Amino acid sequence: MDYPRESRTNPDDKTIGLIAGWGNYPITLVRALKADGYKVVCIGVHNHADPVLAELCDVFRYSGLAKFGRACGFFRRHHVNRAVMAGKIFKELLLQPGFIFRQLPDPHTIRTFLSIFFSPKTDFNSDTLLLASVRAFEQKGIHLIPATDLVPSFLLGRGRLTDRPITPRQWDDIRCAWPLTREIGRLDIGQMTVVQDKRILAIEGVGGTDRTARRGVSLGKSGDVSIIKIGKPNQDMRFDVPTMGMETLKAMVKNGISLLAMEAGRTIMIEPPEELARFANEHGLTIVALRDEDRLSDTCPFDQALITPVPPPKEEPVDRTPPGAGKSVPFTRLTRRRPSAGQAADLNYGWPYARALGQYGVGRTVLIRKRSVIEVETIEGVEAAVARGKESRCPGALVLVYRIANSDNVCEPLGAGVIEAMKDAKATLLAVDESYPMDRGALAEAADRAGIVFGTVSRD
Repeated sequence: MDYPRESRTNPDDKTIGLIAGWGNYPITLVRALKADGYKVVCIGVHNHADPVLAELCDVFRYSGLAKFGRACGFFRRHHVNRAVMAGKIFKELLLQPGFIFRQLPDPHTIRTFLSIFFSPKTDFNSDTLLLASVRAFEQKGIHLIPATDLVPSFLLGRGRLTDRPITPRQWDDIRCAWPLTREIGRLDIGQMTVVQDKRILAIEGVGGTDRTARRGVSLGKSGDVSIIKIGKPNQDMRFDVPTMGMETLKAMVKNGISLLAMEAGRTIMIEPPEELARFANEHGLTIVALRDEDRLSDTCPFDQALITPVPPPKEEPVDRTPPGAGKSVPFTRLTRRRPSAGQAADLNYGWPYARALGQYGVGRTVLIRKRSVIEVETIEGVEAAVARGKESRCPGALVLVYRIANSDNVCEPLGAGVIEAMKDAKATLLAVDESYPMDRGALAEAADRAGIVFGTVSRD
């Protein structure tokens, strides 16, 4: 039902629709829009949006994730022709078996998402899902625009936000992790890495920022740990833009993280910069916002706490697929059980991603589900990475083990323990680089007992 604060008015530029997910960002955005005189008509995603939005917005209603036709009708009844997205949607929910059917999708949702959910040729990446969501609204005359077009002051400028200077060691970590973080953004895997002493401790997957930060700190040594969080190349500013707010900084303090490096012009500040700077300074945190070209400097270019406003970087065409994507993977099956059509599609999709990450000395183990990367190993070991598949609540995942061409990454022989970890995580297929040290016979026997498909992949 619609909450009671509705008043139908003639359409004008001061009526804006909001699709609200989880977190404080939608709340901050509504307050800013109302202060600028906008009438806000909001759809809050069930089990995501904060109930306080019902009090802040002029019109509010909850809606399920698979009710796009209903949402469009709601917006049109309230004279909305422009809308914005704000807040997180938990992607791991979409990867759970039968999720879309439990949502009872309406006809418009079925027509829009049918090929994504059921075609083996379509990936399940965040941009694919979000662009389909944009199309679902635009087909009904509702145009999605960047929230920062309405409140440009939310964009983080370039420079150092805090008093604490960046140490040479931290600057080396930023320069080391920045290209990899940009690459995982290009591949639509995640937006964040955790780094210490030029070692990548964690890479964001479907688990999100807080879980990635906790894992990175647990794998590092005591001392400075840094987070690098940046947008994708050619970031679509309508959705999935990196954010920074008080909750981000509190999580840094809780997890023992000392530095946050973000991208100037492609980061949204959920609270005013002076509030963020004050909290960060009180807790000894360092926050810096860079452009790509800044990391080329041997030393940090910011010698004082000063933020300069900058526009988003110029957009350029970007290929979001790794080399070899779309080709059949040379998989040699070593078990009685054969891969299903869905498993074969996931394997063909996922192996080029494992290979692309391997060029950066990470990604020895990659978990794939529904043609989407859900977890990436860094230094914790194959079995520990597989166990995270259970934490991600994505049963049916494929486990891809790639031998990284890096002398610092010594490969421990793969044993039957990985099969036990896969059983516990409900993973269904193990594909291993043929050059990876392993006992193929023992793995095949254990996989057969567990009902898991196992085989090797040629490097050619």
